[in-house]
Formats: sequence, structure tokens, C-alpha cells
Amino acid sequence: MAFNFIGAIVPFAIQACDKIVSAFIDKKFSKDKNNKLNLPAKIESVRQDERIRQAEIDYYHRREVREKELIQIQELRLKTDIHIAAAKAEREERALQLKQEELADRRKLSALYLDLIKEKTAQEIEIKKQEIQAIFDQQKWPGVLSRDEVQRIFIEEQEKPRLLMLVPPPDISEDFPISFRDSLNKEIRNQLKIFF
Repeated sequence: MAFNFIGAIVPFAIQACDKIVSAFIDKKFSKDKNNKLNLPAKIESVRQDERIRQAEIDYYHRREVREKELIQIQELRLKTDIHIAAAKAEREERALQLKQEELADRRKLSALYLDLIKEKTAQEIEIKKQEIQAIFDQQKWPGVLSRDEVQRIFIEEQEKPRLLMLVPPPDISEDFPISFRDSLNKEIRNQLKIFF
């Protein structure tokens, strides 16, 4: 939630301007009254002349116009200062907002980096785990089939339930002729397929 600087400054500025103007006017009029009271008698008699009175009226009228214009200039300067302060506040607020957006973007980018690093590390760990398992299987697995082959066979059997029989290839002595060994292997395989 942004703080409204303009709304906070305007009432204060108007009140201060009113006080300055009223103090300025009161000071001027009180000096004029004091001057009238302390004038010598000769000057008082000259002031009774109509031309002097008209000149004083014109002078006071022009002075009042000048004072009003001076007050307007001061008010304009005050309003300009208020607008400048408001614009500065808006710029600072926008700069703060941009910094917050930059921070949020950096956090998102950092989170993405962390997620990708975690994912890549998990993949590398899985690959290493499979490599270690394969090495272990080669060294320690007692069967002829690898662990992966056994798992594949069991998964296939769970999907298609049937009698599972693992039959090793026949152990034929090398004393038999080669043609007999090949023929026997093929015949055993064919007979097993027919049986199942």
C-alpha cells in the first residue's frame, strides 16, 4: 500500500500559506496605523490636502495590488514546491517499486535455478544408482539372467498371468558332435514352446 504524499502535504501547505499571508498583512497594516499616529503636526496639515489624499489612496491601492500579486507569486511558488515534492515522492515510490520487482524477479530466477539443479542432480543420482546396481549385479548376482531381465519377466507375468517357468539352456557336453548339439538345442526349444 503506497503512502499518498500529495494528500499529506497539501493541507499542511494551505494552512502554512494562510498563516504566512495573514501575518504579513497584519504586520503591514499595524505599521501603517503606527505611522499615522506618530506624524508631526505640519505633515498632518499637509495630509489634509485633497491631492495628497488622492495620491495616498492611489499609492495604497497600487501597494495593495502589488502585495496581492506578491502573495499570488508566493502561493504559486508554494504550489510549485508542492508539485515538485509530489513528483519527487512519486519518482521515489516508483523507484522503490522497481527495486521490489527486480528483487521478486531475482527470487523467481534463483528458485528456477535451484529447481533445475535439484532435477539434474536427481537424474545424475539415478544414473549413478543404476550404474552401481549394474556393477553389483555383475559381481554378485548369482543367476544367469541380469536383474533387469528378471524384473522385466516378472512385470510381464504380472500383466499376463500364466505359469512362469524359467528353463536354462541344456547343458550338453562338448564330446557330442556340433551338429547334434545345435539340433538338440533347437529341438528342446521347439518342444518347450509346444508344451507351453
